Amino acid sequence: MDDKNFANVTLILNAFREFAEIIKKNGGLTVNQFIKFIEPKFIEAGYRQTSKVTAYTARRQTKILILHDAGAGDFVINTGFLREIRRLYPNAYIALSVKANVIQLAELCPYVDEVIFNEGKFTYADFYEMFNDYIKLAEKFLATKFDICYSLAYLAETNFLMYMSGAQTRISVNVYTDLIEENVFANIKFFNFKNTAPFSTKIVSRPQYRCHRVDMIFHILEELLSAPIDNRDLEIWYSPLDAAFAKNLVVKLRRPLYALCLGGSHDRKKYPPEKYAKFLELVVKDEPQSTFIILGGGKNDLKSAQILKENLDKKFFSEHVIDLTNKANYRQSAAVINLCDAYIGNDTGTMHIAAALKIPVLCVNCFPADLKIGIGDILAVYYPYGVPNVIVRPKNALPECTADKSHQVYGCRVAMKPHCITQIEPNTIFDGLKVLKKRIAEKNFKPLYIF
Repeated sequence: MDDKNFANVTLILNAFREFAEIIKKNGGLTVNQFIKFIEPKFIEAGYRQTSKVTAYTARRQTKILILHDAGAGDFVINTGFLREIRRLYPNAYIALSVKANVIQLAELCPYVDEVIFNEGKFTYADFYEMFNDYIKLAEKFLATKFDICYSLAYLAETNFLMYMSGAQTRISVNVYTDLIEENVFANIKFFNFKNTAPFSTKIVSRPQYRCHRVDMIFHILEELLSAPIDNRDLEIWYSPLDAAFAKNLVVKLRRPLYALCLGGSHDRKKYPPEKYAKFLELVVKDEPQSTFIILGGGKNDLKSAQILKENLDKKFFSEHVIDLTNKANYRQSAAVINLCDAYIGNDTGTMHIAAALKIPVLCVNCFPADLKIGIGDILAVYYPYGVPNVIVRPKNALPECTADKSHQVYGCRVAMKPHCITQIEPNTIFDGLKVLKKRIAEKNFKPLYIF
């Protein structure tokens, strides 16, 4: 960084810190007050100047920042977007900012020049802690002086970070233009997509029809650039070492070979492992050579794998189950899944990895069949994309979930324990596997929900 650039970056960072002190004195300020204070500093530092270059050289010299703030499944859903951005800007400098939970999936992406690690928490309870972390990250962004920033935001505060990046063109999705003038600063609970709208120079509204999140993300490019999408596939990138790990593991296993995932971001998404044990017994009775590879990580997944083991005969487990819980990272797991005949399990990031690899999916989902699926609900937006799939659901919502009439994107309202999903019987999942095989033969990729 040269002296002039260093001085400009320092000017902006000092303005951020000064504003933090103003917030403390005033007890909270609005988004527009923040922009009114900071924007002159961006102008003074040269972050709002348009370069006098031709359209060709502008395209060649463009620096693009893409902000991703969610989990593994959401990252996989955005992989097609990364490929299309590179296709549309073949000579641009493209940086991708991600958090720790997806760094393994992002670091081998062939479409970006740099992966910037966002060390911040996934969510914050304290505004000043978040602001200080964002200032550190903004320093990296400001030094590059990005022309365009895309906020693929699942968290409203990511749009705040987009503004702090200094990018001249700031494009966001899932925000609203009807600004709510609340004192959002100093109280993070007020950050929402409505009051972060002014941080964008261009807002792309979601399509007003039911479509997968993948198609929603592609819609951003189609609407912004009037450019048809060349390829709507998703991608997963892993190394030759990851592939060798999988091949050495799978080479002697009997088939059919199923990837099995017992985890989930919320407990309501987790089907009881003791019931999965009954399902495995049904499959092996029908397909005596079947083998299941358990994938996942963390203490909760280890506990689930142990419960599954305790509910199966020792000989059965040793002959038909390979437990890779906490023994394979995301890339290694992807390489293993790519050698399987199908994915079976809960609605997880691993499920989306399987779909991206074109592996058929049998998913057990917590959204009750007697509840209407809304335009933005999980089953409408996050079903397995582009592969034969069957989604098994509970027939009815339990009383705790029907008493409250407010909307819940997961259908089941109880997040801290397996709830509505526990009603699904192993026989129903087994029937779903039979249906999936028919859909594989038919090459039918439409989502099918059964209960």
